[in-house]
Amino acid sequence: MTKDFLVVFEAGPKNFSAFAPDIPGCYALGDTVEITRQRFLEAAKAHLDWMATDHDPIPEPVTTSYDFTREEEDETGHYVVEWIAIPLPDTAPRAQHAA
Repeated sequence: MTKDFLVVFEAGPKNFSAFAPDIPGCYALGDTVEITRQRFLEAAKAHLDWMATDHDPIPEPVTTSYDFTREEEDETGHYVVEWIAIPLPDTAPRAQHAA
């Protein structure tokens, strides 16, 4: 089973970084968006698998937009925001979100 998570790619002076606001602590770096996307997908799958192994709740994708006003000026050149289907562990508790 997969779920679509919002992923933010940031262009730095020499590379790209990626993170998903709903998967705290999971990041990836790469020379291009394509490499960074692949690395983030691998990192997110491993991160969620480790969470499941530790019996931690797996986060649900609830973020639908990202507030770029929080970013410092001139910190990055530009952003790419995508929805990425990330495989979820087969058996893991799901995080509960308040309505």
